[in-house]
Amino acid sequence: MISELKVTEFRRRWQRRLIQVIAIIVALSSAELRSSEGMEKRIWLDSAKVDCVGVGPQQCYRIRESQSDEWEYFYQEIEGFDFEPGNIYKLLVRITKRDADPLPADASSLIYSLVTVISKEADPLLPLNDIWSVYEFAQAPKKPKRAGSLNLEINIRTMQMFGNDGCNALRAQIEKLEGDELRFGPLISTKKFCADMSDADRYQKALSAAAYFERNQNKLQLMDNQRRPLLDFKKVD
Repeated sequence: MISELKVTEFRRRWQRRLIQVIAIIVALSSAELRSSEGMEKRIWLDSAKVDCVGVGPQQCYRIRESQSDEWEYFYQEIEGFDFEPGNIYKLLVRITKRDADPLPADASSLIYSLVTVISKEADPLLPLNDIWSVYEFAQAPKKPKRAGSLNLEINIRTMQMFGNDGCNALRAQIEKLEGDELRFGPLISTKKFCADMSDADRYQKALSAAAYFERNQNKLQLMDNQRRPLLDFKKVD
């Protein structure tokens, strides 16, 4: 009885060892396959190239590996891919190692090549990329004192905002633009003083509080973090 137990235990240990050896062999084979034939990966590609700095100033794609990730700069091209601005792409790409040794200073050690375009959809945020003029504040007094003097230019390609508060020029980075969320970074303003700063002060305060937007044809509304209206704009023709 004791000898049978020992034999059974020996067999179990031998089977576990065999499974471990097989797993190592499979892993090594997979690593060799990845290094020789490349590895496939799904990525999302944003709708416009943006200014970036690699070895020098250049234009970069923005990519992410899932729709919940933040966009990241991508400093190289994708072989076999024809990019059409204004569309968000989901791609299947193959990543292989570059054979060049040594690598040029401006070259990546990896090569990205297109396997297939999984999807291509018009960027829903693209219509926001325009010049807008305030026609109404959310609270009384609603009408600006000088029609058309308060304006806003949104550039989703550079993720920047430019504008005028009726007295001073404004600019800011767009810190968040996702879904219906729109948040500006700290406003930078020229320092001219005007006789009546009431509209300018209200406008800057509203822009700083903006958290959400709603666009309806040629109109744009900015809302705070509780979705209460702040400003109503019309598209500038």
